[in-house]
Amino acid sequence: MNWQLGIALYAAGISTMVLIWRLIEFYFEKAGRIKVVAIIMPRYKIWDDPTFDDPTQKLIVTITNFSKHRRIIEAPNIVTDIKIREGNVFAIGSIHLRNKFPLALEPGEKKEFYYDKDEYYHYYKREGVTKIQILITDTLNKSYKSKWVSYKII
Repeated sequence: MNWQLGIALYAAGISTMVLIWRLIEFYFEKAGRIKVVAIIMPRYKIWDDPTFDDPTQKLIVTITNFSKHRRIIEAPNIVTDIKIREGNVFAIGSIHLRNKFPLALEPGEKKEFYYDKDEYYHYYKREGVTKIQILITDTLNKSYKSKWVSYKII
């Protein structure tokens, strides 16, 4: 076997492995890596001072972009554990807050949004909702969901 043929085969093998690696990397990057976390902050008093007392609970939504590229996300939605008249996906937040979307998330960037939980609680309680999930979609129409969160007043 000629040494030039050996070098050519070696280069072809390396090129093929790099091509396969790039295709796999492209596929996983296109899938996106956005983490959505939903937490319900309990009511509490600070220093026993009524001026620091917040009478409402907050639903805190944290969105983190773990991909290598910028992602543009739409406004968060609530998914309920049971279907209510219109379905089980509902918009959350005021019109003012929803006007800030679509929102660009740079690689590694984290955004937090605070919503008044009591604003929706009585409606969901009447309908029998016990758990919610936060749904985020990006402009590539990929969906990302948080874990289920208990929606009871603490």
